Amino acid sequence: MNLQESLVKLGLSEKAAVVYLAGLELGSASVQALAIKTKIKRTTIYLVMDELRDLGLVSETVRGKKRRFVFAHPNQLKVL
Repeated sequence: MNLQESLVKLGLSEKAAVVYLAGLELGSASVQALAIKTKIKRTTIYLVMDELRDLGLVSETVRGKKRRFVFAHPNQLKVL
């Protein structure tokens, strides 16, 4: 079983699992960077970010006019 399958078993949607893993690789990331990395549409990324935010797996920072997302350490998954 790979990491993505494990995250889905914990309750994340497939897209949320993909975005979370990509976010961990990228570190602090913009929606556009996540969309390019995951090949998921930007509009869908915003919906997935809401899901991850509700689970406490991502937080948002604003630098000027740009929003960036910081993903929680995998130890946070124990809460799920």
